[in-house]
Amino acid sequence: MSQGIKPLKAVWRKRLLRELPYSDQQKCQSILSWLVTHESEHKLAPHELATVNERLNYRYRILRQRYLYVDSNQAYRQLITRLGSVVLGIAPVQTWIKRHSTSHQETLRLIHKVVQELLDNDLHVQQKIDQILRCTTDPHLRKALVLATVEEYCMSTVQNQPLLIHLLRQYLQCQLQSENYQAA
Repeated sequence: MSQGIKPLKAVWRKRLLRELPYSDQQKCQSILSWLVTHESEHKLAPHELATVNERLNYRYRILRQRYLYVDSNQAYRQLITRLGSVVLGIAPVQTWIKRHSTSHQETLRLIHKVVQELLDNDLHVQQKIDQILRCTTDPHLRKALVLATVEEYCMSTVQNQPLLIHLLRQYLQCQLQSENYQAA
């Protein structure tokens, strides 16, 4: 038997009200809207519902553990630190850092630049931010949802690596091309 995402939304609505007792219904509704915005309303088979629920759990865990109850500036630092720990844990990146005498702080600054580029220019992220703007008018919640969205996006895998690695590579290639063009 196939069904839509509505039953899952009802389960998540109850869960949010239970797990966020100090939040009002509007905040819980805003979080629910953000959680399911990416998901389809078409009929889903039971095994597809389980997969959708896993994605919602992952998204919610990112939001709740790192961004929801944290000051916006601290939350942004946590995002950069989180992405930095992932990048620094990848052997080719460690090799690149050693080869270019780059410090961890410089790497974090580079990640900050890549995240800024993403926020300013990535069409996918811009669409997600537009959706977030429709979910809530609460500025703190908006920032938390944006940071959770950026983390989820950067951690999505492309060719068995986090997307962030590909974004860093592109950013560095653009910088190198720009330097070569200016030197010529």
